[in-house]
Order: sequence, then structure tokens, then C-alpha cells
Amino acid sequence: EPATGMVPLGLDARAQINVAPENLAVVGDIARLNGLNVRNLAVDITGTGLRVRAVGDLEFDTNGVANGEIALQIFDVEGLPAAIERLPQNVRSIANAVMAGALAIGRQRTIDGQQAREISLAIDQGVARAGFISIGRIPPLF
Repeated sequence: EPATGMVPLGLDARAQINVAPENLAVVGDIARLNGLNVRNLAVDITGTGLRVRAVGDLEFDTNGVANGEIALQIFDVEGLPAAIERLPQNVRSIANAVMAGALAIGRQRTIDGQQAREISLAIDQGVARAGFISIGRIPPLF
């Protein structure tokens, strides 16, 4: 049972993670990655009136900086305003921006038999872009 004022969310994440032996360095007692491939990434976030999925492939360079492509799939766009109203005040503006972006540039698709909007994100040197619009920077993984 969530605490008062909290929105219950479900999270399901799957991926195939590969590290080449030459990309694993051990310095003293500390292991350090010098590159990482994440294939078939699928992250589902669900809640009351909310379902968002991110799918794609990412590579992280020797500094942990991300590169790759992610498809952000937003289901039940019509129900998003009500779902956003249930979110804590401090995340509503971000959620509203995502919803506006989904409506403005997201492609209408049928995924798993459900209507969704899909936004393709290109990630180059840690900077995520939807088309020519910069969405933000992904911090280095390591």
C-alpha cells in the first residue's frame, strides 16, 4: 500500500547486457567497466491510467556516456491528463511536457493491440533528441 500522496507505479525492466572481457578492468578491489552494450532494452512503467514503455539499444563508452536509439511508447494518451493530475505536484510539469511532446511529434501506432504514440529518441554522446529537439542529457553511467 503506497504512502498517502504517493502514486503506485509498476516497473518491469529487461535487457541483454554485454561486456567484452577487455572492457572489464580491475583496479585493486574495484571493478570498472570500460564500455557496455545494452541490447533489447525494454522498460515498462505502469500505474493508474498510465503506461509508458521505452525500447531500444544503447552503448556506453569508456566514460559511461550513452549512445543509441530508444523508442518511447506512450499508451492511452487520452487518459494521460487524469493520470498526470494524480502525480505529485513537483513532477506534473515534466509529465505535461512529455504529454505535449507525444501529441505534437509522436507517431500514432498500434502496439500490442493498443493505440499508442511513439517518439523516437536518438542519443548521441549522452544528449537525447527527438528529431531536432534536445530533450536533455543522460548522466554518465560510470
